[in-house]
Amino acid sequence: MEHHDDNDMDLDELLAKATEVLKQQQAAMISLKSLTEEKPSPLETVKLDPGVKPEELYIEDTNQYGAVRLQADRTVILKEEESGSKLPDKKKVQIGPEEINVQPAPETLPPALDWDKKKKKIMEKESAGPKWFDMPATDMTEEIKRDLHILKSRAVIDPKRHYKKGTMKALPKFFQIGTIIQGPTEFFTSRLTRKERRDNIVDELLADNQAKSYYKRKFLEIQEQKNNFTRKGFKRRKDRK
Repeated sequence: MEHHDDNDMDLDELLAKATEVLKQQQAAMISLKSLTEEKPSPLETVKLDPGVKPEELYIEDTNQYGAVRLQADRTVILKEEESGSKLPDKKKVQIGPEEINVQPAPETLPPALDWDKKKKKIMEKESAGPKWFDMPATDMTEEIKRDLHILKSRAVIDPKRHYKKGTMKALPKFFQIGTIIQGPTEFFTSRLTRKERRDNIVDELLADNQAKSYYKRKFLEIQEQKNNFTRKGFKRRKDRK
């Protein structure tokens, strides 16, 4: 009997200890839950106020690949702080604008849309139009005409370069002529000296001795073909008589 009583006492002690441990775990879970409910995360409490509502921004979120696009009907006005003294205070040094205001853009039409039919017709003759940034017509001189004719027949100038057949039947009216400026990495490879530089394409071709010999050889070949053709035709007509 005494042995059974000792076993019962051991079981009662184990059950009491297990019950106490379970109560402690439940109390710890309840306290942890109350702490998480009362104190939210710092990410939820910290909020930045930019001073501008999202719908008033001059950019619009497209929700596609994280890209944004500008709103054409809005404009941005930057207001700088007006300082009364010439020497600024060291404690109030500010970089950038003091205030950014986003306002609807003023309803102004481009100059090309305000023209009447007569003005548009005149401007079409004088410039290439607003789509080409109102590029003016170039004054056609004899040098420019020669350069354009050479560009038109560029396929026969260099035998080692092949170009697509041009579709230009008449000389263009609106075009621009520029000068190629080599970069610093091409100082010894592609840079032309003042002595080598020419004013137009014709002078550049005439200054090239290799090109001149090629043009002379081709000219003599063409002249020889023409002479042979005329001699054969003259002999054929003579035999018919």
